[in-house]
Amino acid sequence: GDPEVVQMRGGKQQSSLSGPVQQGLYKVYSPKDKNLGDWAAQIGQMWSADKKVPYSKLKCVLSVVRNSGFKNGGKAASEKYGAQAFENSPRIRGAFCSHFVLAAYQAAAKQIGTPFKGALKVDAEATSVRTLEHYLKKDSEGFDFKGYLKIEPEDVIYKE
Repeated sequence: GDPEVVQMRGGKQQSSLSGPVQQGLYKVYSPKDKNLGDWAAQIGQMWSADKKVPYSKLKCVLSVVRNSGFKNGGKAASEKYGAQAFENSPRIRGAFCSHFVLAAYQAAAKQIGTPFKGALKVDAEATSVRTLEHYLKKDSEGFDFKGYLKIEPEDVIYKE
């Protein structure tokens, strides 16, 4: 199919978004478990359908100073994400890029019975983008770094 991306957007958008890949430089990691990736993508698209998850600049900033260890709060949140996997309006009161991606993967893992380990065994709300990349690099059993993908303006199939 057409290349798509599920993401959180600040700026004018200020919410989750699902749509065509736009111009830019992307760092690409993919899960070794294709089924997990497919489920996470579907959940991210469901959560983004009506732009129901607002972007939270405050949570993004706080993620840099919070501990991303998988303690009680992170475990409870991952359970909540799993329970809301296919709700069109998940009760996530604000998210940011890495938080949204991790929440979708944790919801997917919960749905298919995959235990949380490696990059998924973190507190999603307390994991900054840089910290997520650190976990992805360390998790050679769960994720592969595919490289960089540069999308030029002429490569964009559908404009936003």
